[in-house]
Amino acid sequence: MQKTTSIQSFYTRKSRLETGEWILQVTYEDVWDDPDDDDLPLTKSRSVDYRKMDVDEDGNEVLADHSAAPQLVQDICAVLWADD
Repeated sequence: MQKTTSIQSFYTRKSRLETGEWILQVTYEDVWDDPDDDDLPLTKSRSVDYRKMDVDEDGNEVLADHSAAPQLVQDICAVLWADD
């Protein structure tokens, strides 16, 4: 079985918190396929919010790590948060 993920859309918005930080919401489409399985392909959409700041296990605010995100997402995040 093979899984393929593609970006379907981007949406930016300001946080409702007092920080007013920019949030990037990305909608992904995941497709699982196997040429030997007549029940496939299976397609699922999901949304992920990317924020500049995160909270670590000790409750401290730290820069969020988005290094596992696609390069395009990282590039957009860099532009959104460049002036912060």
